[in-house]
Amino acid sequence: MCDEYTRKEWCGLESRAIRSLLKTYQNDRIMLLTVDGKTMDGVFDIDGYMNISEDSDDIVVDAIYSRLKALGDPLPSSRPLQTPPRQSTRDNVLSKSIMALRNTFHSISPWYIVVALSSYILGTIIGR
Repeated sequence: MCDEYTRKEWCGLESRAIRSLLKTYQNDRIMLLTVDGKTMDGVFDIDGYMNISEDSDDIVVDAIYSRLKALGDPLPSSRPLQTPPRQSTRDNVLSKSIMALRNTFHSISPWYIVVALSSYILGTIIGR
């Protein structure tokens, strides 16, 4: 946390993860740190946080390691590990062929397609 946390455009993922942990009563897995002594909206003194603005890296690492060690059990994964279903070889060849055709058509000028279609239509009408 820092004074400018809420103004940074890349932030927010952490707060969503924290809300998810709070919702599932896993408060002990949350360790709030502040780098400038300030907190952000929604965090109160009773929530507890560590001010690391003047601490050495070793002190911060030791505190985090102690917290992890106190948890004892490994962290649960955020979602079940699943392997995506394998595509059959036929489906894989078909999808690669479709992609190749798309790339080919994108590289051809639209005028060539118009000329080819016009020639085909005229040839069909004339009978050649």
